[in-house]
Amino acid sequence: MDPKIQLMLACLKIRHVGMQSVRRYLDTVIDAEDVLENFDLLKDSNVITMRNAVTSGILNQEIWKKYVDLSFEEGLKAEKKKIQIISYRDKNYPKNLLTLKRYPPVLYAKGNLDLLNHPRSVAIVGTRKPTFFGKEICLEISKRFTQIEDYVIISGLAKGCDTYAHQAAMETTKKTIAILASGLDQNVYPKQNQKMAEEIAETGGLLLSTNALGIKTMPHLLAARDEWQSGISDGTIAIETTLKGGTNIAMKQALIQNRPLAVVDYSHCFGEQSLQKIPQTLGNQKYLQEHCAFGIYSEKSFDDFERRMHEDHARRFW
Repeated sequence: MDPKIQLMLACLKIRHVGMQSVRRYLDTVIDAEDVLENFDLLKDSNVITMRNAVTSGILNQEIWKKYVDLSFEEGLKAEKKKIQIISYRDKNYPKNLLTLKRYPPVLYAKGNLDLLNHPRSVAIVGTRKPTFFGKEICLEISKRFTQIEDYVIISGLAKGCDTYAHQAAMETTKKTIAILASGLDQNVYPKQNQKMAEEIAETGGLLLSTNALGIKTMPHLLAARDEWQSGISDGTIAIETTLKGGTNIAMKQALIQNRPLAVVDYSHCFGEQSLQKIPQTLGNQKYLQEHCAFGIYSEKSFDDFERRMHEDHARRFW
């Protein structure tokens, strides 16, 4: 196992030390093997949270050895299950993530790694309980981006819109990334998407997670996952969302990350009074009224949003 990867995994296990602190610490390490074998080297860290972990007793020699051993075992388990562990220093690490102010120092991936830096990618998200109209639009939009424009579709494998987005990609180019809220060795949540997850990994798509092996799905991890759906993508499209649904987390992250955000604009299909009776569209209308998102409702609006994603992508890598 690469000592740098092992050191990263061991550091991420330290309580009260966040992923950005780990990344800053690793940037100062010259010889990872020395740190793995010599606990005393951690005492001299320039990263305050790392040094505090030692001085406060959160981390001692015995605990450090345990973390080092667990990380080695995790590497062996990942290899056995054909899971790749990718460091932010690796060439396969998504360049879109590296442009963010905060990004995970390590990713777990299973499937087609080439998708991580595909020239075109879009996150398609939405409510777990879309309307029939929303389902059809989700399938149509996703197929348009995969079949015609050769995009990678990124979503979270949740019920509803996420599932339909992945389904559309699997029925066309198979270029889709499912970002999971658990370790990649765990059963998929929701369980009815277990077969789809296996298909994605085995037939040209990719399963991705920021969580260590053995970590089960938890509510706060579902929310955290949404940050990386937008972060890894060139833009985000919300098919349908209620005012307080979980989709709002991914949408807000897109705005924080300054990535293009679009919503399906249902006002071109239904009158204002009708829309008030469809809770799944109220979030869409709110973002449009607040001028936070592009409205998608026609071929021209599709083309305009796609152009915005291209321009934004080019600007990030100038």
